[in-house]
Amino acid sequence: MALLTGAVDFDSSLDLRSICERIDLGFAAGDPHVETFESAYFSASGSSRALHGNDRALILADARLDNRVEVMRALAMDGSPSDAELILAAWSHLGAKALNLIVGDFAFAIFDRGSRKLILVRDAAGQRPLFYRFGGRGAAFSSLAHPLRWLGGAPPSLRSLADSLLFLGSPDLPTFFKDIYCVPIGKMVEIDATGCRYHNWWDPRTDSDDFARDFPDPIEAYRGMLDDAVRCRMGSSTPVATHLSSGYDSSAVTATAARLAKHPDAVLAFTSVPAANFEAPFVKGRVADEFRVAATVADLYGIRHIRVPPRPNLFDFIRDYSRRVHRPVFVPINISWWTDIRERAAELGAAHILTGQNGNLSVSAGGYAAFSDYLQRRDWSGLLREIRAGVRRQDMTMRGVLFNSFKPWIPTVFATQLRQAFLGTDLENEFLRPRWRDPARIEAVERQFPKTYAATRVAVYRLDDPAVLAKEALIDHGIEENDPTADRRFVEFSLRWPPELLLFRGKSRALARDALADRLPAELLDSPVRGLQSADWHLHVSQVQARDLLAEMRGNTNAERLFDLDVMSEAIDRWPDRELGDPAVQFRYGVQLVSALMAGLFLAQHSSHPDDNRPSMLV
Repeated sequence: MALLTGAVDFDSSLDLRSICERIDLGFAAGDPHVETFESAYFSASGSSRALHGNDRALILADARLDNRVEVMRALAMDGSPSDAELILAAWSHLGAKALNLIVGDFAFAIFDRGSRKLILVRDAAGQRPLFYRFGGRGAAFSSLAHPLRWLGGAPPSLRSLADSLLFLGSPDLPTFFKDIYCVPIGKMVEIDATGCRYHNWWDPRTDSDDFARDFPDPIEAYRGMLDDAVRCRMGSSTPVATHLSSGYDSSAVTATAARLAKHPDAVLAFTSVPAANFEAPFVKGRVADEFRVAATVADLYGIRHIRVPPRPNLFDFIRDYSRRVHRPVFVPINISWWTDIRERAAELGAAHILTGQNGNLSVSAGGYAAFSDYLQRRDWSGLLREIRAGVRRQDMTMRGVLFNSFKPWIPTVFATQLRQAFLGTDLENEFLRPRWRDPARIEAVERQFPKTYAATRVAVYRLDDPAVLAKEALIDHGIEENDPTADRRFVEFSLRWPPELLLFRGKSRALARDALADRLPAELLDSPVRGLQSADWHLHVSQVQARDLLAEMRGNTNAERLFDLDVMSEAIDRWPDRELGDPAVQFRYGVQLVSALMAGLFLAQHSSHPDDNRPSMLV
């Protein structure tokens, strides 16, 4: 996993060396741990600097290819080319069609000598980050967003902050700085003197037509693909570390790693746990401490299982983290234990961590969202069977059955109102000023849910971007963080599952339950409850700390433009001391207010930058 920086000009008028040096300076100033990265520049004059190139193109790549043998065979290559050289050879032979040949985690920049275009590409699941700026005379790119700010004219983006607080994802993935963008997941950005154009290179099948013909034994196909996905991400050094919760996803990854390892000592499993003095409020169907159920997996394989308790001084850590990574920490408790796992894993000698972030969309896909697939397919007998089975379950009501069945056809704004009525969660966020909330109302009216569960998952893939987290693991701890549940081959396999593999006779995640029976204990597979992350948020975020953070926001022009600080102050004055398990209380305080305070901290730390007031070096 590499760190990339680069720049291109279109009229030979830019000082590309100075631009690259400026970006590199942004890396070094942002994080003292940054030591090495790959840098390149491509000029219309013909001068260039890049590690790999041929007579057609130059490339800079952050990549791990998982089908090297297949690619080399298709290109009639021999020897031991690097992943970057393989991608360059495939692109030179096939152009953009090469993206359908290569499989793995990648982000790369290609400068096409013939067309004089810069092409930026990311993999289908967005496992490697890549950001860019365009300025008319040229463009620049980087593995992280904040170094590009050092080129000038990129203050914090209040619109992006507001959209994040309103849970309005954008497939164009703007960053929290003006005019700095993330290359969208599964897309490529083509840049020349006329501007930037997006092309959607990943367009997976989402129908189940011919599934039975292509996968006559879906259980064996599932197991084989999961084994391959974990194997190619474990690395050659031991031990390998894993996240391990009480759910299917990380448990499946951990169990598979243990089965592939030569010895139990080769795997370290980490589980975050609540504070020792935490008395969990009752939340139907959820459990706050996942260690006991997770331990059934660790005990089955005899692997070392390590508890990760909360940090005692969460906000001391978050202040430093937010300052260093140059982005708001909307879920501070989760980031805290996530970072603790990295630190512990590195101390114990691990060079790789395996997670299961995307598992709900692939490995454990299924559940009541499949009601709409039965309806879409007009499988009336199947739909009736699942409705009858669903209402007999303790965790499902007829109201839930109807909502999940007809959700794709319900206008988004009405669906949001239903959600608020059922769960007591108001997504509008009263802490934002109306000028930032009103556009969200308009967008909600215009949006429509995808028509199938698979199409919904594709949309979520394009919005959820985990890559920066993984890059931070490399920078801070020298550890590579990979997610086998984001494997493109497995993802594309899962997107074609017919509804009876997602929900059958009331059994949620039907295929996953059957396929994982060879490696997960029955207690976990049959557990009727799910984990509840950050359930002890109120022990780590106090009323006094909230007031202190609000005081930092006052006087900051950006924070006062974005937030109604008086409304936030009133909410803090009414700090809850009971009913902490109530979803409405937890959402308003543990999610919305804490996220607003984190955004305010980000603005307090990053609103002033010496380069914000000067023009971009690319203009």
